Amino acid sequence: MNTPLAQKDQKVGGITANRLAIPIIITIAILLLLIVFLFISISRSSQQLSAVMEKYGEYTADVNGLVAGSSKLSETATTFILMPVAENGEVNSGSLFGYAEELKTDRRGPQVLKRFEEYDVSKEDRTYVAEAAKAADNMLTSQLHALALMNSVYSFTNTPALKAIPLPELTPAEKKYSKERKETVARQLVLGTEYALNKQTVSVDANACTTNLQKERTEKIGIALGTVEKYRLIISIVTILLILVLALTFVLIYQQVLIPLRRITQQIRTDQPLGRIQGLWEVREMAIAYNNLLHRRNTLDSILRSAAETDTLTKLPNRYAFQQYLVESNEQGFSLGVLLFDVNYLKKTNDTHGHAAGDELLRQSADCISSCFGSAGESNCFRLGGDEFAVVIKNPTMEVVNHEVQMFMMEQQRRQISISCGYALASELSNPSLNELIDTADKRMYAQKRAMHEGEADDSRL
Repeated sequence: MNTPLAQKDQKVGGITANRLAIPIIITIAILLLLIVFLFISISRSSQQLSAVMEKYGEYTADVNGLVAGSSKLSETATTFILMPVAENGEVNSGSLFGYAEELKTDRRGPQVLKRFEEYDVSKEDRTYVAEAAKAADNMLTSQLHALALMNSVYSFTNTPALKAIPLPELTPAEKKYSKERKETVARQLVLGTEYALNKQTVSVDANACTTNLQKERTEKIGIALGTVEKYRLIISIVTILLILVLALTFVLIYQQVLIPLRRITQQIRTDQPLGRIQGLWEVREMAIAYNNLLHRRNTLDSILRSAAETDTLTKLPNRYAFQQYLVESNEQGFSLGVLLFDVNYLKKTNDTHGHAAGDELLRQSADCISSCFGSAGESNCFRLGGDEFAVVIKNPTMEVVNHEVQMFMMEQQRRQISISCGYALASELSNPSLNELIDTADKRMYAQKRAMHEGEADDSRL
């Protein structure tokens, strides 16, 4: 059986699984970490966006609170100053309670300005708030001055809730004012031009600050949203790259592993050596290992077959090989001829000269038969066992067989050995079977052997 040489030293080639897998795993890990990082960044940006909206809502509420608080103080103070006495003749202190409550809140100008100094706002915003706070403080000063004048006419500080209003001390000259003049001065303080200008300043600067805060808020939200969109775009790109890497990994696995393995399994079914296999180094190494294993198996099979089918003494195929050769040749459609041989005087040689001489006689007989009837490229000569030999000839003719038998007789004389021979050809029998061929050749061989022994008996009687 022809088998390939062992491929232990053959260069395997191909890239190893580690060299292929490690870069892919690292790439996928980096892409996944990048996606996680981007999602975290988006979350942080969203939190920052929420914080910006919350903070600027707080900033705007503070500015609006300054305006609202200033307006409330102005309205309640003005209401009392214009209508200090109710219809029943009592002091109209209802509006003053609202005034006192508003003073308790933290919406005063200095308080708002102090908070804005700590806020993350622009210098321009702080300037607007400072101007508005200053104007609101001026309004408060005018209000308290006016209320002090009115309190000297319509005393209201005897009420506990109103004692908290920080009224300033009147000057000696103001204390001497008449009731009418005190009321006139008080009204002038809250309705005069300077008061109106301060009130307008609070409104204008507060509105300007609110507008600027809204602008800054919009800009920062735009930046945050732009950052989020940028991260989302990067995530989309990274996701596409990850999909491409996974697709490439699948293609590589399919090309470098699955296709070669499928080819290997298909070729293994034929029990033939594998041809050149493409794929990963491990796949190629497996193919080479299989070829080496197949080579060793075939070599062992050849050795075992040779041991099972070869006669150790004559080196000719044995009876089992003879039977196999007959069957295979017959199945292939050849017309067959069978020759059977029996070595004469083997027992006598063993008894007289020893078994070594008998073994040599058998080897000489085997060599004689092979030299006369052996076919080139065919192992058609067999030792059946003991002193019996056989030859199978494909598509023989009687003329050729008779000629070879004559040559065989001459070769026996030259070697000084005696071998009885009988043969049968399928062409001379009607519907011959293998058994019939063998039986016919066997009968003719023993007929020749008997004739030889009878001739020897006659010679001995003479």
